[in-house]
Amino acid sequence: MLKVTPNLHFRGQGKQAIELYKQVFGAEVKVLLCNSDANPKDCETNVATQNDLVYHAEIYIDGATIIYPMQSTTYSSCFVSLVDKFGMRWELMTEQTEK
Repeated sequence: MLKVTPNLHFRGQGKQAIELYKQVFGAEVKVLLCNSDANPKDCETNVATQNDLVYHAEIYIDGATIIYPMQSTTYSSCFVSLVDKFGMRWELMTEQTEK
C-alpha cells in the first residue's frame, strides 16, 4: 500500500506549530530534529546560523473516517479522502503516472 506523507513548511515557526498541534489536536511528537542535528550535506547554506529551527519532525494526529479509500483514479495514481476527528475533510493525491 502506498503511504502518503505530507510535508509542511512553517518559515521558522515549526516549534510553535508543533506546540499548537499538541495542545489543540493532542498530537504526539515521534521525532523532532533541529538544524543542529542535521547532516550539513542535507542542509541549505543558511541553516548553520539557525541551529534551533526545526529541520524535521514527525507528529501523529490519530482518528479519521475514510470517505474514499486509497485508489487510482483518472486524475491521480493514488487518491484518498477522509474526515478527521475534528470534522475537517482531507483529500490527498499523487500525480498521475502511467498505469
